[in-house]
Amino acid sequence: GLASVVALFLTFDAGLPSGAIERGSVYTIVIWQLAVAAALLRSRGNSRAPRDAATGASTSTASTSN
Repeated sequence: GLASVVALFLTFDAGLPSGAIERGSVYTIVIWQLAVAAALLRSRGNSRAPRDAATGASTSTASTSN
C-alpha cells in the first residue's frame, strides 16, 4: 500500500494511469480490514465455548446452593 502511494506521487505528472496505481493502495486497506474481521470472528468463536462452560458451571452451583 505504501509503495503504491509512493509510486502515485512519483508518476503523478508522467501521464500514467494514476487511478490504477491508486487502487493498489486502496485495495491493501480493504484486504487488511477483511483479514482483521476474519481474525476477530475466529477468535470470538474460539473463546465462546470456555465462557459458556464456565457460565453453565456457575449456574449449576448457584442453583444447588439455594
